[in-house]
Amino acid sequence: MIFPRLPLVLLLMALSNIGDAEPLSIEDRELVERARAKAGSTEHEVCAYTVSSNDGQRRTRVRFDPSDVGNPWRLLEQDGASLGDAEAEDYEAPSQASHPANVDVSSLDSEDLHVLRRDVDTVVFGFSPRDDRGDLIHKSVSGELTVRRADAVLTSTLISGANFRRAVVVKMRDFRIQTMLDYDPEVGAVVMQAMDMAMEGSVALKKIEVGLHLDFGDFDCP
Repeated sequence: MIFPRLPLVLLLMALSNIGDAEPLSIEDRELVERARAKAGSTEHEVCAYTVSSNDGQRRTRVRFDPSDVGNPWRLLEQDGASLGDAEAEDYEAPSQASHPANVDVSSLDSEDLHVLRRDVDTVVFGFSPRDDRGDLIHKSVSGELTVRRADAVLTSTLISGANFRRAVVVKMRDFRIQTMLDYDPEVGAVVMQAMDMAMEGSVALKKIEVGLHLDFGDFDCP
């Protein structure tokens, strides 16, 4: 994705309040295995793509093409206006940007993966991921993974929480990241198609207010 990775403590947040969640059936486990196999990985980072972003103040459209050995990033449009070649070529993406065709499915490996609900077309899973030390993130933060039954495609993820603290210096009044995914025939795998992020709080007493929408598309693979 073309955005700086959030602090690990925020990105790893997921469901920790299971309640009366339903354990996985044999069919659920098979669905999870199929979903994991269809998700994009590092091998798909050779694909070019376009990303549009809107943070409420600025709108941009950027093309990433890894075949360009110089600068693979090119700024195509800013606030609706096309840019000159020089300005477009000078664009620098965030140093820790990640590729939308490399989908993180580590949450599907969670030991306590469980079913939150079953819909006609999908199964919604919950999980309780841990940080690098093996500790649960926070009981006030919840997450969901939605997998489509028909083709075992991971179609969305949702992580949200409100009024919680973490590691003393992190205080969040509102936190939400939602991604939309689907299978892309050009890539031959599941890719991220869109992301919405909203965050309000503070880290080390520094106020944070984030509202961001990203759209990914126009994949082109060698």
